[in-house]
Amino acid sequence: MVSAAGVVTGVSLGIATISATAEGLSGKLDVTVMVPYESGGSNYPFYSMGTELSNPTPANWYAPLNLRPVIGTYHLDSTTVQQQLATMYANGQRKVSLNLWYTDLGPLGPDVYGHEVNAHSGHLLPQHLTNLKSVLAAIQRTGFNEVILRFDTQWILDPSDPAWVDSSSKDPAWVDSSYNIVWSFVSSTIRQAEAAKENLDLLYDLDGEKGGLEVGQARAYTRRLWKDYLSQFPVENSFGFSIAGAAPSSTTIGADRLTSLIADFDAVGTRPNVYADDIYDNELEALASFYQALAAAHEQHKLVIFNEGYYNDSITAAAIKRARNELHMNIRFIMQWPWGRNTQPSGSFGCCFSVDYAAEYSAYRTP
Repeated sequence: MVSAAGVVTGVSLGIATISATAEGLSGKLDVTVMVPYESGGSNYPFYSMGTELSNPTPANWYAPLNLRPVIGTYHLDSTTVQQQLATMYANGQRKVSLNLWYTDLGPLGPDVYGHEVNAHSGHLLPQHLTNLKSVLAAIQRTGFNEVILRFDTQWILDPSDPAWVDSSSKDPAWVDSSYNIVWSFVSSTIRQAEAAKENLDLLYDLDGEKGGLEVGQARAYTRRLWKDYLSQFPVENSFGFSIAGAAPSSTTIGADRLTSLIADFDAVGTRPNVYADDIYDNELEALASFYQALAAAHEQHKLVIFNEGYYNDSITAAAIKRARNELHMNIRFIMQWPWGRNTQPSGSFGCCFSVDYAAEYSAYRTP
């Protein structure tokens, strides 16, 4: 707000347009109003990785119930989940990301296969639905204030996977049967989560790291899923799709994909209120590139969630602080991943995990 004398008396978080007239001259200026940096938390995909951490092999990954995905197997050891949530909260974490990898394992397939749950019916299986409700209740009892529910298509339901292609379809590059399962699974799970959330804030990642992905039918899929989501749910409850923000070989992956993702949002007609990127290595350079892509789309005032980053990592924390202070990038919080920097896996299936769950958070408590 600006007084009659041209004095700024108040602004809203995010973006503010200041208009003022002084001595017959008038003008407008868009400014970024920085949101306070909040305590975030962790992606919480598993409460145990069994023998996979010490011996990362495909056999161990897919050995029945060796991995314990939180939503898929909460009922097998709810006490451990509750103890881990209490530890995370005591260490300063205030938000939890629940990861829901899913695929069509068939009507006779297992309920859980490695990290995936069986979505053949287009809904959470009854036990998994009970688990989701119980986990949300446990998260709220512990004191957390926000949950990000991250959907993640796998294998035959993944539009970037060759398995998506079905030669029997009229359009072999698009499989309606796969998409229909995805939309039924996502929409029904969101409705169930909303009914169970009580006082928790819920935010949805409609498909992890599919944002701007130029593989297979990924972009056509994200446009359709975003349109269908908006037809039934409010825009403020989702950032659409998270983006793979950087890797050791490139700091522009996130910016390039963000530009494509915004074009896809525009094709539907609605942009989200917040963006989310996943960044490992070259964090400051990647954030700067991401910010430039936001600015090119006039979205630099929007909120940003650092959706994945190294576990309890001081380098990442320093990059966030600089991005906020020097770029005025509106990063709300970080959700760390249970993978420490410079923890080299002994095999390809050891990638991206170094602990069962991300208990510590000290590096990220101060922006």
